[in-house]
Amino acid sequence: MLREQKNPQAQLALDEAKAFAETLPIAGEIEQTIASLKLFDRALEAERLATNTKQKQQYITLYQQLLAKYPENTVSTLAYQKLRAISLGK
Repeated sequence: MLREQKNPQAQLALDEAKAFAETLPIAGEIEQTIASLKLFDRALEAERLATNTKQKQQYITLYQQLLAKYPENTVSTLAYQKLRAISLGK
């Protein structure tokens, strides 16, 4: 969704949402959600492309960064579920 190379309309929609969000009282929350979605997308892409242990550790680190940086964000719940599945070997 967020990969600019593959879907420039998704990036345009995010940019428009960010611009609109700046006028709302919850602008900070919206900006955090957008930033966490981008980080989650990077982690998903890294996971999809991982072929060795080092690459696996890289995407695990991205999920952990997301949890650390945005602990109360809805997207963090998805990252937590991914990490849990990884630890259970799923």
